[in-house]
Amino acid sequence: MLFSCKERTANDKEINSTEEPCQVLIVINDRLWSGSVGDSIREYLATPIEGITPPEAKFLISQISPNLFSSRTKGRRNIIVFSDNYNNNGFQLEKNKFANTQLYFTVSGDSKAGLVNELRKNADSIVNTILTSEFEVITNKLLKGSLVDANFFQDKFRVNLTLPTTYKLVSNSDHFVWYKKDVASGSSNVLIYDIPIERIENTDNTVINNLLAVKDSVNGKYIHSIEDNSFLSPNEGNMPTNKQFVRQGRTVYEFNGDWDMQNSFMSGPYMSYAFRDEKAKRYLFIEALVYNPSMGKRAILMEMEAIVNTLTFK
Repeated sequence: MLFSCKERTANDKEINSTEEPCQVLIVINDRLWSGSVGDSIREYLATPIEGITPPEAKFLISQISPNLFSSRTKGRRNIIVFSDNYNNNGFQLEKNKFANTQLYFTVSGDSKAGLVNELRKNADSIVNTILTSEFEVITNKLLKGSLVDANFFQDKFRVNLTLPTTYKLVSNSDHFVWYKKDVASGSSNVLIYDIPIERIENTDNTVINNLLAVKDSVNGKYIHSIEDNSFLSPNEGNMPTNKQFVRQGRTVYEFNGDWDMQNSFMSGPYMSYAFRDEKAKRYLFIEALVYNPSMGKRAILMEMEAIVNTLTFK
């Protein structure tokens, strides 16, 4: 992205939506960056994304010294300015300071220890605010593009879903669909299917175990590569993480882990969400599978999570 050489004013703000997701510019002098303050910044902001092997940081962080912070860099979408030259510790967030959709954080301290303490107190807020903003940018970008006919998902699964037409239909059966999008060195895949509630809630096993068993069974049945006898299965060496929350009045089970293609060379991360839909007596699954072995997966996973987040029930 190119910016003009002049400083921006409130009426001269460019939209920086073309910037890659989750890039964060840290404005801090080299002395602080190379010491304990920089170590703390990396500890809180460069944590790995769950379910990605090899590990990939949640944010792509770059650092610049304050004397180099000019109009060419002030248009970045996420900026955090650190300084220990204040009489008191403080934290501030300004939105759209130099560019539209921009988050501009200032973390100040009266010493290195004060600066680290102020970061520690506000780290969760910084992370959550940036992620929320990034998903809003991605979702708005999706909505401006060409989308798969909404009637398809309404008629088949009684849900609304925002899915770009860059995802092509690969498989369509009574209770299952698979969409695939080609990316630089692989593909991103969206699966949607529903399962009768009695297959999940029974005395044979726990809900979590039944959800995983059904997911693995459906994946193995429908997802294959070009190699003979290939089928998708979970990576046995990495147990999936799981959490439970409520969305749209429905209990949701989220799983993150790695998949392998048996009798093939393919593997990658996945996200799986199972919505307990009491009204329809079913569990609705929506899954995201990524195959991108030679490149980063952060941006792809964020786009796919943004797509999942657009799911609503009729």
